[in-house]
Amino acid sequence: MVQKLLKNYKLLIFDWDGTVMESTDVIVKSLLSTADDLNLQKPPIKAIHDTIGLNLKDQCDILFPNVNYEKFHDRHLENYATYSNEATFFDGAIETLNILKELNYKLAIASSKHRQRLEKLLNDYNISSLFSAISCGDDGFAKPDPRMIQSILSKLKIDADHSVMIGDSEYDMQLANSARVDAIAVCYGIRDKKQLSKYKPIEYINNIKELQALFNPFK
Repeated sequence: MVQKLLKNYKLLIFDWDGTVMESTDVIVKSLLSTADDLNLQKPPIKAIHDTIGLNLKDQCDILFPNVNYEKFHDRHLENYATYSNEATFFDGAIETLNILKELNYKLAIASSKHRQRLEKLLNDYNISSLFSAISCGDDGFAKPDPRMIQSILSKLKIDADHSVMIGDSEYDMQLANSARVDAIAVCYGIRDKKQLSKYKPIEYINNIKELQALFNPFK
């Protein structure tokens, strides 16, 4: 398994929330605050957790099916900004990204986040240069639409056989399956190995730092 990983992959595509950054509480708080502001019935925390990994429009359709989305979106934007500073990188995340970049892998992001939010975050932490391509939930293709990954492959001129998706939700696994790329399942997020195993990932990790050894030909 490890030999296959080391020999074949050129592109590592990362989900963001729950994979690189611990932002579950931020997502939950911003959605519940928006529900309060708009006098909407608040969904159970479990229901919110089940939608993490989708873009905001799809989350809204599931959690608040009759709400005016534009109004919800604008209020949510304000609430997310209020809580966003509470999000933190998983231990070793930035170190791992830097090491993988130094090993000459191309890095990309396929995230349900709004592009403006993600690009601001990358710039704020001075890590935007680590990534060769970004595909976001408001670009026109949402998870699990294969075009979210296909647009990255096209831009970087790398084929699916040399690419792998790394993510923590079933939506990441479905995205990888639909785009016909391999997947690595992150089991330190809100989903566990049992929940993700049905999508046949090639590997499971319990800490993002495990990627350092998995993709390092010198170890």
